[in-house]
Amino acid sequence: MEEDVVKSQKMRQFLQKKFGTSSIQHIELAELKTVLEGEPLMMRAKYRKQVAIGATRPVIKKGQKYRQDHVLATNFDKAMKNDSYGFKCLHMSVSESIDKCRVSITNKHKTGGSIGVRTRDDTACKDDDYIAINEILTFSAGEATKDVEIKIIDDHGWEPDEDFYVELYDPNTSKGKDGDKLHGRDTEVRVTILDDDKPGQIAFSNPNIRHAATHSDCVINVKRIHDADGEVTVKYKTIEIDQGERTARAGVDFEKVEAVLTFGHNET
Repeated sequence: MEEDVVKSQKMRQFLQKKFGTSSIQHIELAELKTVLEGEPLMMRAKYRKQVAIGATRPVIKKGQKYRQDHVLATNFDKAMKNDSYGFKCLHMSVSESIDKCRVSITNKHKTGGSIGVRTRDDTACKDDDYIAINEILTFSAGEATKDVEIKIIDDHGWEPDEDFYVELYDPNTSKGKDGDKLHGRDTEVRVTILDDDKPGQIAFSNPNIRHAATHSDCVINVKRIHDADGEVTVKYKTIEIDQGERTARAGVDFEKVEAVLTFGHNET
């Protein structure tokens, strides 16, 4: 028992030193894996086991407006954050039906000034998954926060969950809207778009068909069941089933066919 307590204390100390927080839930998995690359195998396994806790993806219904904040800037030490500006939430998940994703920027000293905010592609791409922004926000003296909204594009085609980033930059240089990203852990937000499309499953209406040789065409019905979001395609072909002398031969007993079947959005 004492050994487990000591290991737990060492783990928290390690996390605090490396990431500015002792809570495993407040650390991005990709960053954690990078930092742990050179650590002992037992330590890596311990951390990875804890990272998996609570990592189950929520079930998103079609058209559901959903948002969950995963990592907040308050979880990190002040020394690791930007001194003047920063985001409140550093990682959030939103459903693709949410319409608009809102992020909040904090003016920490409540002084007058300008800050740039822009989006950056990752696995999510502008114009396909979201509408990119590149804005310069002006804070008045005494103004503590401002919000910006990013339009999320809702489509009907299934795709994996995808990420894009929102970052703060300095617009007060000759680079203007191409200014350098600000330093600090709280100057970048990761937004994960959760897909809510369900393409369904493809199946034969009747998996066993008896067809008379005197009839020329054999019609086989294929159906799309459970859900029907987006366009889907499925390949099909005829094959011989070895039954000895009773085997039906391609080109003799039936026509060899190989093609692609397409179901449109909502087509079953």
